[in-house]
Amino acid sequence: MLINVILGGKTIQTVGGPAVEGGYPAMMDTDDLEHRPSLIDNENERTQITEYWLNGELVHRSVDMFLKKGLFAEGVVATFE
Repeated sequence: MLINVILGGKTIQTVGGPAVEGGYPAMMDTDDLEHRPSLIDNENERTQITEYWLNGELVHRSVDMFLKKGLFAEGVVATFE
């Protein structure tokens, strides 16, 4: 399967995990890349993370998140006198 990748970029660490900075877009076959799947599953979310690496560099990262609980904002009512 062909996927979009970023080649020649720099792998940086972010709060959400590794990301690619810079580089140029290309298409590559997933069979030519190292596949590193991971999963976060807790009471609030189930997140599947798929990373593809080439020669020790992250070239593609996709995230599929399913929220188990709804996120609701509580309104605040104020009166002015």
